[in-house]
Amino acid sequence: MNGHLAINTRLTGFAGLTALVGTRIFPMVMPDTPTFPAVTYHMLSSSSGKGALTDPPLMQAVFQITSWGKSMLSARSVADQVRAALDRYRSVTINGIKIDDCFYDGDVDLYDTDLKVFYVASDFKIFFRE
Repeated sequence: MNGHLAINTRLTGFAGLTALVGTRIFPMVMPDTPTFPAVTYHMLSSSSGKGALTDPPLMQAVFQITSWGKSMLSARSVADQVRAALDRYRSVTINGIKIDDCFYDGDVDLYDTDLKVFYVASDFKIFFRE
């Protein structure tokens, strides 16, 4: 859960992103009647460091941050701010969690036919210490 806390704290505290989405940054899913633009995030995978005698407190996680907008330009603008917030965010401590590094791993442009909105799914790897 520490990776989730670090991601949430960074995204909700990044002025460029909150200027676009306000407080509409959600873990996993948006509310039933969402307002756009918005951001959702979830962890795709995680692993911990392994040692010969004891396991070090090192963790790696891959998070997908999804930027939603009524137009592709809006979704892409949000995704650009997400990337600015997280890419190479390193050597900091958030709520007692030491972030060694976080970096952008790629993204894809998509469209949700049910919601009729555009979105950009961006993947980030985060390395931190528990």
